[in-house]
Amino acid sequence: PRKVSSEWLRQRMLTFPPKRGRGNSFEDPVFLSRQPAWGSVEITRAMLDLVQDGLKIGNCTQTDKRFAASRYLARSPPSFDPDQADSNIPPVDHFLFVSETCMPVATASEFFHNIPNVTVSWVNGRHRKQADTPKNKYEDDQFAGINRRIPGQYRWKSDQWILLSRRHASKIIEMDRPHIPTKHQLWQSFRDINASDEMFFPTALALLGYLRFTKDGDDTQRSRGNIQGDANRSTASLDATKQSTKEPTDGAAAAAAAVETTDISKNECVLLRPVTYTDWSEGMRNPATFCNGSKDLKRVGKLAREKGCLVARKFATHINVPGVPMNEQKITGEISVDDWKNVLNGLREQEDVAKSDKGTTSVVQQEPDGQKEEQKKIEGGKTENDNGVDGEEEQESFLNPPATEEANEDNDDDEDNDDDQEENQL
Repeated sequence: PRKVSSEWLRQRMLTFPPKRGRGNSFEDPVFLSRQPAWGSVEITRAMLDLVQDGLKIGNCTQTDKRFAASRYLARSPPSFDPDQADSNIPPVDHFLFVSETCMPVATASEFFHNIPNVTVSWVNGRHRKQADTPKNKYEDDQFAGINRRIPGQYRWKSDQWILLSRRHASKIIEMDRPHIPTKHQLWQSFRDINASDEMFFPTALALLGYLRFTKDGDDTQRSRGNIQGDANRSTASLDATKQSTKEPTDGAAAAAAAVETTDISKNECVLLRPVTYTDWSEGMRNPATFCNGSKDLKRVGKLAREKGCLVARKFATHINVPGVPMNEQKITGEISVDDWKNVLNGLREQEDVAKSDKGTTSVVQQEPDGQKEEQKKIEGGKTENDNGVDGEEEQESFLNPPATEEANEDNDDDEDNDDDQEENQL
């Protein structure tokens, strides 16, 4: 925290609860920082700290602007009214985790259009027994390294960059904060694994009953499905699934039904999809970094929007060269607000053009025939095609399915019979 020079950013950093000093006034804020190492559990703790403070927005009675939850809001122009600090601020509906390398690839209106349901979270999660879960030592260590007090059927993994609804966020915080001693809190079970931030939140949602994994028609988490009373909502759909797998009597039909119900998650309040686009095509420990400014934003933004993502990463102003001072680094990736607006407007225009082209394709293909038919009506007073068939009959044949080989053979036989009759007449 001592290295943060931006006053705007310092105003929005987490602090420890205020303490009274001399004169019954609050002492200067002490910033809360976990200072995590790569992949350490302190990242998970920092994410929990953010959620815990975010839940106070709209419900905070603190008037000191150094500690009031309203200081997190970004306003233009900047303002702070201590008499109306939180009176006009509604509670936060969703919590989206981002980093300094993230860039939105959707406008504010597109954001709200894509997340209209405030009870739904976006978690690009997978269960440890899903078929598409990679089988390698790193993944095995992550799943197996969780403390054994968490049963294996509740262990999930997802991207760190998730979107949590207020309900899910508050339930996770209520699991062990602040009334449970620190040594017994849930995050302690993830202390010995790498990248616990990828494991903690989806696993917590599974323990609460929001994430469920169904395999071969059976709920793998049914033994503790009533934790917090939240799993009851999926009972009806599960019973229907089991019933459908028992109905087929034919072996092939039963096998098909079993395939349809394998590795399917029955989740009503969690969308298993990414909210942030990340490029792992280089196959390295870290995802690809984009340092070409608007050029990269245009290319990556298009890919992200095609996948339905709202954010993309990792964008950087330059490629960090070890041993070269910061003031001597070549800056190639700066993106201004105007640059961002221009790129987003360009992408939206391209999407609108693509949609309009797709909608007129069928009309363009049918236009020549329509012109040809109209021309024949004008010239001959009767609509015929090149083979002398009435236009109405031609339209019916166009709507009918293509003739089969058997029908073609019958037509050939009829033609042969017609030839024989002509020979006999001659």
